[in-house]
Amino acid sequence: MLKKHLLLSALLIVSVGLITGCFRQSAIVNLHDLPAVGSSGRNLSAASVKQAIIAGARTRGWVARELSPGVITATLAVRAHTAEVEIPYNSTSYSIVYKNSNNLKYQPSTQTIHSQYNTWIVYLHQAIESQLAVQ
Repeated sequence: MLKKHLLLSALLIVSVGLITGCFRQSAIVNLHDLPAVGSSGRNLSAASVKQAIIAGARTRGWVARELSPGVITATLAVRAHTAEVEIPYNSTSYSIVYKNSNNLKYQPSTQTIHSQYNTWIVYLHQAIESQLAVQ
């Protein structure tokens, strides 16, 4: 199961890289209903998923806080740029969804943003997956 998640992460990185490689503006990547499984594919509690999300976010420099039960917001500030995502979760899955940004050229009409944002999302996803794997 862990190999499957690592392969999914690698494919996501390659896809985002191909999409964003030549452009500074890219379609926003939202990740929906990602499976939340622990080591050896075991089921987790919602509290364990929450802990993995917060710990994974922290390892990549995001500040994560619980907005309400089952919803975490995470903010990343890099120089003059800020990205904010909402991470709804439960015991079986989680999502990473764009919420807000500053100085990342977000265009609501086309749902595009500076390509670096998508790279940050991929790294956040990987960090969360790493934390889930040790739960």
